[in-house]
Amino acid sequence: MAKILKFSGICFLLGISVVAAWWSYAYYKYSQYLPEHTVYVESHQRSYNLFFPENSSKKPLDIVVYFAGGSAGSDGAWLIPQQQLWEELAAKEGIIIAIPQGKIFFDNESAWQLNTDSETMQDINFIDAMLEDIRVKNEFEFGDVYGVGYSLGSMFSYEIACQMSGKFAAIASFAGTMPVRPKTCDPEKNVSIMHIHGMDDPIIQYHKSWDWKAWNSVGTMRDIPSLIEYWIEKFNCTDSDQKTTESTVHTAYFNCDQYAKVEHYALTAWDHEWPKNINGTSTPLLIWRFLNQSGKRITNK
Repeated sequence: MAKILKFSGICFLLGISVVAAWWSYAYYKYSQYLPEHTVYVESHQRSYNLFFPENSSKKPLDIVVYFAGGSAGSDGAWLIPQQQLWEELAAKEGIIIAIPQGKIFFDNESAWQLNTDSETMQDINFIDAMLEDIRVKNEFEFGDVYGVGYSLGSMFSYEIACQMSGKFAAIASFAGTMPVRPKTCDPEKNVSIMHIHGMDDPIIQYHKSWDWKAWNSVGTMRDIPSLIEYWIEKFNCTDSDQKTTESTVHTAYFNCDQYAKVEHYALTAWDHEWPKNINGTSTPLLIWRFLNQSGKRITNK
């Protein structure tokens, strides 16, 4: 039975990887392979890629850390959804884009560890080391640090919100969720959260919780309404505003403790693919506006 459960967990990861890879090459435009950098964490070599805006007059520079989906940037294919738009936005706004690689497991595929204590902390320590490496090598002043996650990377972004709130000002998450009972979620500070999700997602279903006990005992994963409820209760948000269009239901929660915000875009008739735009605004720009408006409350890290 244990072997069957482990196999089912691997199949789930492979499913996410295949969907992400197919969709990336079929639908989106990428501009380049970004330079690779390495750091050592607990005697393990870990890698990340970096886009640095040249000749930016903006000081300090903000950092957007992008957590990739199923393959988590394996074998050097550092391609992120709408990379060219992200780079144009980064050059204009003075944003550094960092793309860390998940831990390599099998067939050169990599992934983020969730809710597993020691393994999760290896990834958390890696992100901490990466941020320090960027700062030291480039000798610049930190602005705010933000996280953006897709699919499995979306799930890991909630680990970031739980465990690295002292470093991250806000996260934006697409097509993921988090455990019903996270082993560690006692944020030092409240991290503003945007969650975007397709209501017809066949992989991370909108209205369905599910058991993910096959892969390192992650546990039962939340349905999306439960995910949003978790954070608005944790942040003690007392007010909300909802706007509905033909393709989205956008709900903003505010008057939360420590000036945090929670926003949710439910995309009607949408699946697991990263959307090019939401209500006529490119997805990178929509995300950046939320992150930027949510920041400026954490000084130099």
